[in-house]
Amino acid sequence: MSKTIICDRCTKEITLKEDLVTVTMFFEVIPYHEECYAHDLKGTISFFLNNRPLNGLSGNISMVISILFGLWLVFFTEGSLRFVSLLVLIPIIYRLYSYLAYERHLEA
Repeated sequence: MSKTIICDRCTKEITLKEDLVTVTMFFEVIPYHEECYAHDLKGTISFFLNNRPLNGLSGNISMVISILFGLWLVFFTEGSLRFVSLLVLIPIIYRLYSYLAYERHLEA
């Protein structure tokens, strides 16, 4: 089940999982080579482009923190404040989508 993953900047194929960096742009998950990300996007901060990669150690840590914070909100808040925990699902959904759409199709 291999899928061709193309870098959004250089339009070359990404073949290794360690070379893939996914970021969100305009609420869409975009794949980049690690070099392309480091060269063009790493220092960019804007409303539509998140500066942190979704995959890798930082993405996994933010997903775990989001899960823990969401569970804390569900169990220790009252009333309508529990619905705020639904907002915590956004980084979790982005991370899962990044894995399902891109990472699982690449070689380790």
